[in-house]
Amino acid sequence: MKKLYALTNIHQSDFILRNYFWRIILSGFILLLLLSSKNSGAQWVQHYSGTQKLLTDISFVNRDTGFVVGQGRLTFGPICMRTMDGGITWDSLLLPSNIDYLTSLHALDATHIYVGGWDNPLIPVLLVSDNLGQSWQDITPDSAKWRITDVEFVTPTRGCAIDDYAQIHVTWDGGVTWTLDTVAQPDMWNYPYYPQHVCWTDSNTVYLGCWDGSFAYGGAVLKSADGGVNWTVSDFPQDYSQVEAMDFPDSLHGYAAYNGWTGITAAAVIRTQDGGQTWDTLSFTIQNESIFDLAFSSPDTGYAVSTSGFIYKTTDAAQTWTLDFDADTSVYAIDIHDQLAWACGLSGLTLKNNLATGIEPINTINQYSIYPVPAGNELFIRANLVQNHETNIRLFDSCGRLYLAHRMQGSLENISLENIPGGVFILELNDGQKVFHSRIIHSK
Repeated sequence: MKKLYALTNIHQSDFILRNYFWRIILSGFILLLLLSSKNSGAQWVQHYSGTQKLLTDISFVNRDTGFVVGQGRLTFGPICMRTMDGGITWDSLLLPSNIDYLTSLHALDATHIYVGGWDNPLIPVLLVSDNLGQSWQDITPDSAKWRITDVEFVTPTRGCAIDDYAQIHVTWDGGVTWTLDTVAQPDMWNYPYYPQHVCWTDSNTVYLGCWDGSFAYGGAVLKSADGGVNWTVSDFPQDYSQVEAMDFPDSLHGYAAYNGWTGITAAAVIRTQDGGQTWDTLSFTIQNESIFDLAFSSPDTGYAVSTSGFIYKTTDAAQTWTLDFDADTSVYAIDIHDQLAWACGLSGLTLKNNLATGIEPINTINQYSIYPVPAGNELFIRANLVQNHETNIRLFDSCGRLYLAHRMQGSLENISLENIPGGVFILELNDGQKVFHSRIIHSK
């Protein structure tokens, strides 16, 4: 992560936050520095997730509450984490002991969180939580095989799950019962289409992104207008054979990310502007890498994440794309909710971006004042409330490395940053009752 400047938390009584003029000046200065950094999209901010495991999927309920799932890179062992502060901090959730691997996640609302994966050896698992991940109920379809590769619900009762045997499972009663769809043939070597991704646009309309399982090396998008009973097919050229992701910002505009199988080693984005009746093969391709996921905040503006750790951005309905951010490691998934974007990937990577302002809002700490802004060789922390207990202070860099551990015993603490390199850090304050986090800019 390269140097990023933003406002640090300051108590409301401090002059700088009360003075509107200076806030505007400082915001302009921050934006100028953002634009001059290596990453044109440096408003992507990395937060410490607390794990080094591969995070494969991310989904948010609202601006504050979201979830990620993943697993170890070399060993089995799933992880599911939850944030309640917009992705700044993450807590691990307990999972049933019979799960070895989580690959898919969908947070429909606060009482319907779905995760899918498998139990070794390749026994499919699909779970739902009605209490923000505190407990889980098994709703795995009886007919599912191998593993659940994708799941999405459009209402609490209606949803689809895909397994690794190319089977489509549809429920109309919240997972109590499932119907095995007949899109695929029973012979695993003779599938007409091999579903990879499911995407609902309303309670009746659902899309499946597929590759051609008959090994003709062509891709396809299947559409159902009756909740998954009947399907129409849009085929694509041979070079675009494997769909990795789809997103529909509205009922008419949709995008599918395809990765090359033969002939080219490139990824491309296909577009529809008429509700899936026709699809445009666009000229833009990404060479020598794959697109893992994409998400759109409007019919024109969207983001794609790749194996190389690049986040690409389009503002002209996928006609052209620019490099928005380099995460320096693979990015596997992205989600957009209410003009906020989050992404996750390898080694516990979690990123956040405020799409409306270009600068991530700072987490407010009313109990403490932290100054100056940005910090030089000294950082002052003042307790705004009477402290009857000690506060433990820790300072992490954007990759989660611990740089400082200190104990605050009074109402004012002076911390030396002289031996700490310049950059962006996460300050953690733990008073034994609550844990607070703030982003610190060390200008050296």
